[in-house]
This record gives sequence, structure tokens and C-alpha cells, in this order.
Amino acid sequence: MGNSTDTLIISFGEMLIDFVPDTAGVSLAESTAFIKAPGGAPANVACSIAKLGGDSAFIGKVLSSYIL
Repeated sequence: MGNSTDTLIISFGEMLIDFVPDTAGVSLAESTAFIKAPGGAPANVACSIAKLGGDSAFIGKVLSSYIL
């Protein structure tokens, strides 16, 4: 943290691994492969705050979800 007057924003929750189709404009059934991408609202909030120059932290768990 920068100085003692900075506000730390802490996000609590899950961080997900999203599986995104590697080809745009096709259905999931037509996609040949998927790209793993970090996601999850609480993690995204912490990342966005940091990108905007704020002080943020994330407390949570990493989950992986997919459909077979």
C-alpha cells in the first residue's frame, strides 16, 4: 500500500477458470478447443481496482468448472 491514507478494498469470494471457445461465431458444439481464462466477479473487481490505481486484495478460493 502506498501511504497510510490509502483505502484497501478487499473482495471475498471465488475465482473461476472460464473455458472460452477458441473460435468466435460458432456454437459450443462446433468449437474445436477452449481457452482457459481467469474469471469470477470478486476476483475481477479486485483486478479492476488495481488496474485503476487503487489498492485491492482478493481472499477466496480457486474453482474450476466445466461441463462434460
